[in-house]
Amino acid sequence: MKKNKILIIAALVTMLVAGYFLIFFDRGSEKNQETDSMTSADSTESNSLLLKRKEAIEKEKNTPKDFVVIEIDPKKNLFGETVIEGKLTNKASLTSYKDFELMIHWNDETGMVMDSAVEVILEQLDPGEEVEFKTKRKGPRKSRSTVMTLRAAKASVE
Repeated sequence: MKKNKILIIAALVTMLVAGYFLIFFDRGSEKNQETDSMTSADSTESNSLLLKRKEAIEKEKNTPKDFVVIEIDPKKNLFGETVIEGKLTNKASLTSYKDFELMIHWNDETGMVMDSAVEVILEQLDPGEEVEFKTKRKGPRKSRSTVMTLRAAKASVE
């Protein structure tokens, strides 16, 4: 009879210990599943943000003409030279530009290009910054307007 009581008590203790581990083991795996699903959702979101950032960087690197704004104020001096005071502004959010090649076009009354020249500005322009420049060129005497466009710029990502 003593043996039966000991066996019954041992069986009950074994079942209690096994039940305890089964209950808390399942809860732990549920918590792990929740954190795994949250982690996978976070990683998917961060991957999409990284992909969007890479696409924006590539677009800014490949098309500096869309992100560098040129404002000029051309005037003629007494010697017939065109004096151009201007400002370059970087509208990109992630890309810096440097070593700008600008095309200067002198147009007649009808808008036809009479002459052109290349001006190089060796400056670094970080996102959101602007830089002022001044140049003097001998253009055609009968030109009515002066237009400046961006020809090329070297891009670097911060």
